[in-house]
Amino acid sequence: MSWVEKYRPLTLDRLIGNEDKRSELKGWLKGWHVGRKPVLLIGPAGTGKTTAARALAADAGYRVVELNASDTRTSVELDRRLNGITPVDLEGKRILLFLDEVDGLFTRGDYGGAEFIISIIDKMEVPLILAANDGSAEFMKKLRGKCLVLNFYHVPLRELELLLKYIIRVEGVDVPFRKLKDIVKASGGDVRFAINSLQSSSGMEVGTGEKDVSSGGMVDAISGAMAASDIDEAIGALSRWSASPDDKLRVVYATLVGSAASDLRVRLAILSDADLLLGNIKAVQEWRLYRYFYAILSRSLMGLNAQVNEYSIPFTMLRELWKRKHSVALAQKISRDMKVSIGFASVEIEPLYILIADKLGWSSDEEGMAKYMGAEMARIRNG
Repeated sequence: MSWVEKYRPLTLDRLIGNEDKRSELKGWLKGWHVGRKPVLLIGPAGTGKTTAARALAADAGYRVVELNASDTRTSVELDRRLNGITPVDLEGKRILLFLDEVDGLFTRGDYGGAEFIISIIDKMEVPLILAANDGSAEFMKKLRGKCLVLNFYHVPLRELELLLKYIIRVEGVDVPFRKLKDIVKASGGDVRFAINSLQSSSGMEVGTGEKDVSSGGMVDAISGAMAASDIDEAIGALSRWSASPDDKLRVVYATLVGSAASDLRVRLAILSDADLLLGNIKAVQEWRLYRYFYAILSRSLMGLNAQVNEYSIPFTMLRELWKRKHSVALAQKISRDMKVSIGFASVEIEPLYILIADKLGWSSDEEGMAKYMGAEMARIRNG
């Protein structure tokens, strides 16, 4: 079982961090009435937005109905789903609606989903909580104006360290003090990342302290999976690397495409299956399926003779990219528009801009390049 789910607080008082926001959230629901503004929770992943919504509902005796913008992004689909929601369920329990990742409605060619949400906010007959990772963009301005906005921030590292120590004690596992410190520091206050990293590393031999959340852990994990004599050994190597599943998938992909494997096509097809499964795990939050994700990921690596690679593009191109005048600004724009990390935008997407610019005879610093790529991104988002 995922420790993130096992140790997810069931009441607001058990959450860590963002005490003032949790207090405001409790007061909002206590005084809720039809016509009152919904709440918009804004903050990075792992700050407790979803957990706070669920715990609030549990404390007040509500049943939560959760929808995700990734699954219900059109006005037709949203209308269909929301029309089926009544103020109370068949058991007489009051309903609280939680709509996650609403910033995605405004950025992925939503076919009216964003406008639909804004239009029905004043008519909702149930308490509505919305959540977004980024509320600073201009396209979120209308939504922010119609909501009580509560900004969630990363949890203080000291509080996070105390939580991890509690989990270690309850689970009865041995985690070196240095590793615990490394996990806390690497998390940056992201509770989900920290707990997942702790669970991944809990099977390590006590006292080694060598496989931490650094690039050394990455090399050991990928190399170990490639050299593994059986699938269980390969899975063990990957699971001891304290990184997110997305990062593991990215590094395995970069290692594969940088190799000279004769069966590269087969290995990439296997990796594609892992990617699809990871997407499904996130969509339905079936964390127990992670063991199958690692099994598929391991199959793509076993028997491979290659150098571990973190980037799927040549370093010479990366170096040229980083020299560009507006590289950081462009990466930030890609990150916002495509909902990916700035690091991923820099090393996986931005190099394509260079190739297109060179093909068209433009400098990537020219205004025309930015306009062209902006138009292309809009065309892709809109299908």
